[in-house]
Amino acid sequence: MLLKRIIALMLFAGLAFACKSWEEVVEPEARKESRSIENFGNNWEFRRLENLKEKGTGWEKVNIPHSVKIEPLVVNDQWQGTALYRKTFEVSNLNDHKWFIHFEGVMQEAQVTINGFLVKTHKGGFLPFTVDATPFLEEGENNIEVEVKNVDDPTIPPGKALGELDFNMYGGIYRNVHLIKKNKVYITDAVNAAVEGGGGIYFHTATATKKVATGKLTVHVQNGSQREQSIKLQYSLLTRDGDINRFYSSSRGPGHAVVEAGETASLSLNFKIENPLLWSVDEPNLYTLTVDILADDKLVDTQSLKVGLREIALSGEAFFLNGEELFINGTNRHQEYPYIGYALSDEAQYRDAYKIKQAGFNFVRLSHYPHATAFLKACDELGLLVMNAIPGWQFFEEGEFEENAIRDIREMAKRDRNHPSVVFWENSLNESGMTEEFMERANEVLKAELPYPDTFTAGWIDHPSYDLFIPARQHAKPPLYWNGYNTPNRPY
Repeated sequence: MLLKRIIALMLFAGLAFACKSWEEVVEPEARKESRSIENFGNNWEFRRLENLKEKGTGWEKVNIPHSVKIEPLVVNDQWQGTALYRKTFEVSNLNDHKWFIHFEGVMQEAQVTINGFLVKTHKGGFLPFTVDATPFLEEGENNIEVEVKNVDDPTIPPGKALGELDFNMYGGIYRNVHLIKKNKVYITDAVNAAVEGGGGIYFHTATATKKVATGKLTVHVQNGSQREQSIKLQYSLLTRDGDINRFYSSSRGPGHAVVEAGETASLSLNFKIENPLLWSVDEPNLYTLTVDILADDKLVDTQSLKVGLREIALSGEAFFLNGEELFINGTNRHQEYPYIGYALSDEAQYRDAYKIKQAGFNFVRLSHYPHATAFLKACDELGLLVMNAIPGWQFFEEGEFEENAIRDIREMAKRDRNHPSVVFWENSLNESGMTEEFMERANEVLKAELPYPDTFTAGWIDHPSYDLFIPARQHAKPPLYWNGYNTPNRPY
């Protein structure tokens, strides 16, 4: 027994020593101070303004996620109009940090005002946006107001008027909001950075077998300080059982850059992991990816997320996951709940994914728009394959609508590219008559954002620019084109 204790103590000491070089650079307190993310959803005030159907309301205290109105169990005529949200909050050490407010979803047009200054106007209700609040904040108490409109707007996908749309949309700040504090040298937000094929953190697995997995991590960094910085990338992949793989950058490699004040850089490191725990529908193994950014050998930012090692392919008439053919058995999903509409908690998002998995499905198509990040995380954890989709339904217009649809493709790809569950990208406007130019451009944009051979596009029209054809047979009556349809342009 004593010998076992001595051996165990030696093994523990060896593990601590092996970690020492990493922890000497990244101490727990430094990691804690490099970034903070606070739930910004509590203690808001809310009121609806008058519309054609009812008078306005007084201010009431609410928490976010929030729907502008509790609707009947069966609803086909939900509230539309303008609503206001406001909140008082405090910040300290203002000059030492950058402050961002991240909205996961606001339906469907938002104007954000901080301390009386209009900071941002955002159109689109299904994808996130981030506000750089730093220039508008004051030390101590601050005020934020968000004006939210969910009136019909043909320039915002899906574009169709609510009374003609075949699914419901509900107003409000209906997804999570976070207040993020960062140092002046920091990892950017992928959507906000607007770097084609980059921005934020991009983790991609190139090959994955039971023997070895390979891939690449790319991280986009902003130097918001007043001087040049020598910036390095290092990261780790941790299994649920505590096994860890670490990756460091050399002083001259692609994981290191000297960045001028006010400039950005993309840092990258390849990885190779022997005997990996692969992600699959039956064994959805996840790794915790922890990314550390060092400036002059001091930790300045850190971010963690769950990732999976998996390899996907389309070949012949089949889909392959980790080299094995997989029969896809799936369903569609809308993101609404009775009474509260879109304002689901993360737990309710998980419940939906769990029930889909328990029903025997291994695949879910997101109808007909990007769903919450919490739902995708649940699919990652439970082993559900996902077809992601941009907002659209039987509507297309050139001009501003088309440009906003292209923007949705870019932002959906940036937001969701690190989820192992997402295997298909429906960059097609559901059941809509799209132009040849739009379909070709939509695919070019997606492939530019996700520049790897395992990026598979999907469209409801049998157009050669799509990798996957998804005929609209979910309705009782087949679409007219189906009657004369014989052989597809591809085997899948």
